[in-house]
Amino acid sequence: MGREIAKKYDRFEYYYCEIQNWSRSYSFGTDNSRWPDPGRPFSDWNMVTLEGKIRHISTDVPQRRQYSYLIVEIMASQYESEDFGPERTAIGLAQAIESTLQCFTQIPIHSFISIIPSIEKSRFKEVVIRVKNFKYRRGPIDHLDLNSNRTPSEDLM
Repeated sequence: MGREIAKKYDRFEYYYCEIQNWSRSYSFGTDNSRWPDPGRPFSDWNMVTLEGKIRHISTDVPQRRQYSYLIVEIMASQYESEDFGPERTAIGLAQAIESTLQCFTQIPIHSFISIIPSIEKSRFKEVVIRVKNFKYRRGPIDHLDLNSNRTPSEDLM
């Protein structure tokens, strides 16, 4: 009789953050030395950065990490929504730097364009990030929520 191997399961951590500040940056040029791509003779960056205080962390494993601040960089991707198939398991990456959780995400360009007016008018009050299998101070992000209202305390997971 052999030893049974424990099944691997995904662990999720949710970070609820109250948005306190945001900024937008755009860059376009023929210098593609940062990310050389033979198919694109130019570089094109369109990004929004959201910053805020983490108000709640929800996880199914004992919480050992304490982060107080969240920075989320949302970049417009050239992929369409249909290109995000089952083989694509993440939309970004989270990395811990001291007491800050820094996140980088990519969303389809049409989604990016549609959220910009609400961000500019400060209609989004909360951002929720779901990190999958967070270990060694980094992990893939597979879900991003922008909410116009803060999640009530009794509804937090």
